[in-house]
Amino acid sequence: MTHLIPNTYRIVNYADKVPHVPQKSFGFMHSGYEIWYNVKVMVDYKICLSEDKECSNKISIFDFKI
Repeated sequence: MTHLIPNTYRIVNYADKVPHVPQKSFGFMHSGYEIWYNVKVMVDYKICLSEDKECSNKISIFDFKI
């Protein structure tokens, strides 16, 4: 997808588990950039390349919220 539409992004809210399904272990990988709102008040955000361990992938599976 990145080759067809190079400037894509997705917005991830703090510890939302939905962006982590399906898992990378199943061969799935997001494309583009991730804009991760890393606090509960949705004010502070970070822009990372997809699947970067400095954005939503740094949240433990035990801390995911629905």
